[in-house]
Amino acid sequence: GGQGGRDRRGGGAAMSWRAYISRNVNELRFLACPTSPSSAGVRAFYESNYAAIKKLNPRMPFLIRAAEGKEPYVIARYDFNKKAQVSVAGMSAAQVEAEVAKLVAAGAAQTRGPESTDAFELPLVVD
Repeated sequence: GGQGGRDRRGGGAAMSWRAYISRNVNELRFLACPTSPSSAGVRAFYESNYAAIKKLNPRMPFLIRAAEGKEPYVIARYDFNKKAQVSVAGMSAAQVEAEVAKLVAAGAAQTRGPESTDAFELPLVVD
């Protein structure tokens, strides 16, 4: 085992929220225009973070949807189908990351239900 995500100095703390996404959020969905400058930051964030986030949260949907001519936004879905949506229009990749980290942190305060992606999967019982 390495020290990945445990170092609280500098970059380690910034990376740590990624490991906790599926504990706090059931799904992250990004909506972005494939060509508009206002969506450039969200596209860059998604492309540069997809592999790391999926590796740390393999069962959590981490999706991007193309929406031609629309302003970009991020939706976080929590338990009991609660959702939070934030506009990321015109933001840099770093600003988008800060908004996503806030959505993940907000999920820590949400009530968790049986549909949580980090819940233990119970064996199917057939009567």
